[in-house]
Amino acid sequence: MKRLLFTLFLASSVLAVAQAPAAPPQTKAEKKAAKKAEKKAAQEAKAAPATAAKPAPATRPAPAAKAVPSASAIVANKDSKTFHRADCTFVAKMKPANRVAFANAAEAARAGYKPCKVCKPE
Repeated sequence: MKRLLFTLFLASSVLAVAQAPAAPPQTKAEKKAAKKAEKKAAQEAKAAPATAAKPAPATRPAPAAKAVPSASAIVANKDSKTFHRADCTFVAKMKPANRVAFANAAEAARAGYKPCKVCKPE
């Protein structure tokens, strides 16, 4: 009985080996690398004819920075009731509709605005 079971087991394993694929199974890393190579080849095939037909893109000049009028040394925000020096980073983030210009810090303080804690206008 043992001999019969052994023979059946041996025959089934020989069939399994004969039907196995010739290439060993790929690891996840090998599969990922192969997929990446196929994707790169497809992109290069698409890009090659397109690059020859397209002209080089024109360079654009840098956009001009929005400047606060130089006559006002102090810029205040209507919403936050805070005044800043004209070169403070928060002035650039301020909506133009909320900007109020003052000649000096004392004038802004009299109008009820508090000084910025970052730029500390004097």
